Amino acid sequence: MIQIPADGHCLYHALADQLQTTPLTEKLTHLQMHSCLCDYMEQNKDIFSVFCMGDFCKYLEGQKNNEYGDEIVICAFCRHFSLSIHILYCDEQYRWLAEYAPPKHQ
Repeated sequence: MIQIPADGHCLYHALADQLQTTPLTEKLTHLQMHSCLCDYMEQNKDIFSVFCMGDFCKYLEGQKNNEYGDEIVICAFCRHFSLSIHILYCDEQYRWLAEYAPPKHQ
């Protein structure tokens, strides 16, 4: 287990850290990861805007201004890098596992 800084970029730190464990992909810092995924979502608005509850342009602007990452960002990561993500959550009351995967045919 690794310690992720509690600086508001925890998802991006975690994604960048885990990306470094894959031999076939580029290595990015958390800030580069943030920028990369924002660019990818902007270039693929038709895919990601349907997941946004409000105005996608406002959502994307918020992401560019360092709002917390969310499930849309996780999906963008999976699609951009063609990698799956498993998120395990455990506390005293709940335990669950979520799996995010890129489409089989991109």
